Amino acid sequence: MELSRICAPEISESSNCCQNHPPPVSELLLGGIDNSPSKNNPSNDVKQSEITPSKDSSSKTRRHKGLGSGSIQWKTITLHGKDYPQAWYHYEFWKDGDRLVKKCKYIPKRLLGRIEKLEADKAPVREILSILQLKL
Repeated sequence: MELSRICAPEISESSNCCQNHPPPVSELLLGGIDNSPSKNNPSNDVKQSEITPSKDSSSKTRRHKGLGSGSIQWKTITLHGKDYPQAWYHYEFWKDGDRLVKKCKYIPKRLLGRIEKLEADKAPVREILSILQLKL
């Protein structure tokens, strides 16, 4: 990065006044590369307008007791020197304070949208696993 770009004043076309602001620290350190994990997440291809904040959402914040717990987690797999993000569904079933099952299942790309919607709607874990063709 050029030193003149950091120190030289910028002229705004709209106000014609000089601004002497250095670029953001992330631009200096990363050379202008925006490397945010949340922006690189492949599930962010879904329009943000479709996903409402939890405060405004009509969906529950938790599943009913006894329906299991589960979440989608992203893992990076390296194959032939190239990184690929993969979605995995981690789930658990408990009964009387004892954990019966704790496992994870790969989510194929073709099913990812359906699984994300069911997870956002807090559908029972068994219903999500049935879509992943896993019987419990």
